[in-house]
Amino acid sequence: MKFKIIEEIKEYQPKNEYLLKITTMTGDADDYHTISTYFKDENELKQAIIYCEVLGKQYPGGMWGGCDYNYLNFFNEEEDEYYELFEDWFYDDYGDPDQYKYYEVYYFDDEGKKFKVQVELDEEDTKEIEKYPIKK
Repeated sequence: MKFKIIEEIKEYQPKNEYLLKITTMTGDADDYHTISTYFKDENELKQAIIYCEVLGKQYPGGMWGGCDYNYLNFFNEEEDEYYELFEDWFYDDYGDPDQYKYYEVYYFDDEGKKFKVQVELDEEDTKEIEKYPIKK
């Protein structure tokens, strides 16, 4: 058997960017999924994090069949510019969306080195999060 190297595969190498990773869960921990999105603009990242915080407050007792996030404007394609962040959300075989679990933020410097980012919400952020209804 011979192995012939045929072509270089160039993967995306982020620099001076943030990575937001959202982890979701299907059913009763049947499966976990990750949605990854890169941000160069810190204001866009901030808004996406606020939306993640809102998702984290929904269904504190857990999601059941028939539950969804469609009542939140940012989960609705026609109402919000951030819909693209959530259009890749995972759904089970019954059409129920995964439950949001948590998010992580990373930063890639100008050399491409990856750093974990700690997010600290301020009072303004907290007030914006509190504007959204909580489904139970």
